[in-house]
Amino acid sequence: MKASVSYEEVLEGIQIDISRLLKLAEDKRREALEKIGVAVESAITATVPRSDKEFYWYEGSKRESVHIADDIEHKIKKAKGTKELYVTISGGKKTWAKWHVANDGHVAQNGKFIQGNYFADKAVVKAENEIDDIVDSFLQGVVRD
Repeated sequence: MKASVSYEEVLEGIQIDISRLLKLAEDKRREALEKIGVAVESAITATVPRSDKEFYWYEGSKRESVHIADDIEHKIKKAKGTKELYVTISGGKKTWAKWHVANDGHVAQNGKFIQGNYFADKAVVKAENEIDDIVDSFLQGVVRD
């Protein structure tokens, strides 16, 4: 009795399975990135400080103050020149310019450095376990299907 296995057939089967997994991952990655964006966005809302100012004066007119926590958005973007997707979390149209000042700190008009509170960094650390769970669920979903 003689038994043989063709390694070429085995390799071809493995390549087909890998191609199928890559296709499934590509189809489900946008959903996973959306969940990650929501998780970090909610963590930022919880960690960002809120100003007690409801209004401010600009060029002689009174304007309503928009807090960073009330104007956060996440977007899924495509990396240039590749098929890779990533998620960005930032301030919306009314607060995007405040983020780096509040997060990283700034030099005040009197010349003193005002320390930032690193709310974005704290939020990512706070959401880290949830992000890990989302990635695990994503990978299990790809392998299971």
